[in-house]
Amino acid sequence: MICPRMGDEGHTRLRRLLPLCVAASLLALAAPSAASADTLCVQPESSCTAPNTYPTVQGALDAANGNGAGVGDTILLGAATYTENVTDVGGNQVDIVGAGTGQTTITAPTGFGTTVLSLGDSLSTITALTIQLPSSGNFNTGLQLVGDANGVAVTEPSDTNSFGVDLAASGATLSGSTVTMSSTGVATRSFTGATIRDSRLSGAGGFQGDGTIRRTRISAINSATLSSSAKWTIALTIARRTGSWSMPLTRSRSSLMMSGWMRSRALRLA
Repeated sequence: MICPRMGDEGHTRLRRLLPLCVAASLLALAAPSAASADTLCVQPESSCTAPNTYPTVQGALDAANGNGAGVGDTILLGAATYTENVTDVGGNQVDIVGAGTGQTTITAPTGFGTTVLSLGDSLSTITALTIQLPSSGNFNTGLQLVGDANGVAVTEPSDTNSFGVDLAASGATLSGSTVTMSSTGVATRSFTGATIRDSRLSGAGGFQGDGTIRRTRISAINSATLSSSAKWTIALTIARRTGSWSMPLTRSRSSLMMSGWMRSRALRLA
């Protein structure tokens, strides 16, 4: 608002508009500024300085959440092992970037039915780190996400009947990654039609549910289990780790369902 000067139509008009000018100025001072994306670091990552450095991954996520919804903060993780359960909420869009697989590792204390890392926003991403399941306790999950994971490694150090990656939304994507589970673990699962591409999956079960799988190798002791809506596209290799057979999967679903050899040896169609 432009307030009149002393010469603009005299003192009468000035007295009439002065209260409005004061009120407009106070509102302008009180209005919050729009939040901007921040880069937050978790020690020993040295790219940030205080106050944007945090001792835990969860602490950095909480700070990003406090920065406002939809801002799109970046969280850099240094080369270290972080032993904690990490949970992000929907509406908190973040990009979590490690120093590389085998260098940055997130693991969790022993537990039953625990999830090491859960990302709840569809625009959140995670890359360049390792997620290690607890060495004890059953029915755990390494990574649960509804966004994108690229260039991650998920490992299970011992038999705990656990899941590597849970793709919990139709838009979730796992790409360029490896999931290595034990003789009792399932590498990946999706009951929402998520996408897996350019990855390697191994375990007692390679994949459960339905989704689109491209250019991915599944090495499973038992099988891959598909629901009726699963889509196998481009080239997929299913291999039995303890057997001698391996073949590329390039046929259509209809021919797969008619193939007794593949139904009994490679795929179990639910």
